[in-house]
Amino acid sequence: MKIKSTFVLAAAFVLSACTDGISGIIEKAEQGDPLAQLEYGRLLKTTGNGVEQDWQEAVEMLQKSADNGNCDAQWELGLMYEFSDKVVPDEAKALDLYRRSADGGSPIGLYMVAHCYQHGIVVEENHAVSDSLYSKSFSELVKLAPEEDIYVLNFLGSAYYWGDGVEVDREKAFHYYMISAEKGNPETQYKIGSCYETGQGTAKDMSAAVLWYRKSAEQGYPDALAALDRL
Repeated sequence: MKIKSTFVLAAAFVLSACTDGISGIIEKAEQGDPLAQLEYGRLLKTTGNGVEQDWQEAVEMLQKSADNGNCDAQWELGLMYEFSDKVVPDEAKALDLYRRSADGGSPIGLYMVAHCYQHGIVVEENHAVSDSLYSKSFSELVKLAPEEDIYVLNFLGSAYYWGDGVEVDREKAFHYYMISAEKGNPETQYKIGSCYETGQGTAKDMSAAVLWYRKSAEQGYPDALAALDRL
C-alpha cells in the first residue's frame, strides 16, 4: 500500500539549538508544556541529537502532548498507531487521533483522515469524501508552505507525488521534499534518496541516492537503513 512506505514514521524534530536548548525543552516538557512535549517526543525517536533514543518515552511524551490538545502530536501519534512497530497497532485509535488533529486545524490531520476514507481504514471506503478532504488539506498545506515547516513540506510533497488533492507532479514533489530534507528531516532525506534511485521527479543518480539514504540513516530512519542494506 502506497501510504505505508510514505508515512511509516513521522519525521523527527530537527533541533538547531545547543545542548542547553535541549535541556530547556525537556524542562518545559516535564512541566506540562504541550509543544515541548511534542518536540521532546520527536527528539526521543531519533539518534545523534544529544538525546538517547527511547521509543517508550517518546510515545509517552507524544501522548501527553496529544492529550493536552496539540494537533501535531495527535496526527504524529496516529501515524505510529497505524504504521509503527513501536506501539500495539490500533487503526481505530489512529483515526480518532487524525480526526482530533483535523478538528484542531491541522491540514496534516485532515490529510490522514482523507487517507482513511481513501483506503477504507476503520471507515467505509469513500473516494468522494477522500477527494474532498485531500483538496481541503492541499489548499491549507500550500498556504503554510512559505513557512518551510519540515512536516508541512513533507506532506505537500506527498500530495504532489501521489496526486492527493492535486494533479500528480513528481518534480514539484521532489522540490518540496528537498527543502525539507536540506533542513535535516530524515523522512524526506529518505524520500529524496528514493527519488534519485528510481528517477522520480529528477534524473537517476545512485551516488546521490546513497548520499541521502546515509543522511537519513544517521538519524535512525528505518527505511533508509533498509535501503542501504539493500544497496
